[in-house]
Amino acid sequence: ALLSMCGRVEVAKGDKATCDLALVEGTSIAGRVLDRKGQGIPGAEVQVSPYDHPPGGRVPNLHRSVKTGEDGGFVVEHLPEGSYGVYASAEGHVPEDREKVASGTTGVEIALKDCGRIEGKISLPEGSVGEGITVGVVPLGGTHFGSSGSRVEDDGAFFVEGLSPGRYAVVARAKGFAPAIGDPVDVPEGETVGGVALTLSPGGSLQGRVVASKDGSPVPGAHLSLGTGARRSGRMNPIDHFLESVESDAGGAFAWEDLAPGD
Repeated sequence: ALLSMCGRVEVAKGDKATCDLALVEGTSIAGRVLDRKGQGIPGAEVQVSPYDHPPGGRVPNLHRSVKTGEDGGFVVEHLPEGSYGVYASAEGHVPEDREKVASGTTGVEIALKDCGRIEGKISLPEGSVGEGITVGVVPLGGTHFGSSGSRVEDDGAFFVEGLSPGRYAVVARAKGFAPAIGDPVDVPEGETVGGVALTLSPGGSLQGRVVASKDGSPVPGAHLSLGTGARRSGRMNPIDHFLESVESDAGGAFAWEDLAPGD
């Protein structure tokens, strides 16, 4: 059973108000989560959230989350009538959803694609030591899902996993070095793409001051952002995803460090 709300109730100071609540029988949504071979995925998480609400106001706590059984089946119960989004996720698979599923629907099937992986190695100039080397990916060409995890070993070997099928730019960063970007990498479903080589090189800096046009006095706390020439012309440059904004200091000074060559 579910609690039905009576809508918005306004209570003035010192007054009393009444609100009648009626318990109504709920509905359910049932289905299966499948892998790319059509086999059920046990232990997948299924989340259900409302697209709309029944008349009479918003009903709270309509978000539901359940785990699939051994055959990949699930049943989400105690739902009021309406339409819902159903989102499924499982380790090693790309999350997927179904939109506007009507309450009472059975036989919902959500097929999850296998995640892919990128492997490679990051190199430094001879005699250099990298501090805090990280690696990430930027989806390209409509790829809709990024990475779920990455790691860089002490020898520079790295992996990025949890990737949906698609094309990615791989970007390595470290303090004191400019971001290194490799050639675009195409990741097929469930495959590992290796041999990606990235080389870090010393980065440049951009410094300046923000002053008032009226008298040339410094402007502290000014918010500044930086973009590549590609961004200004409406094109895509993966570096733009990693350029952080800065603020001018008490003297109006600002600086960006570890920049890649270019405009």
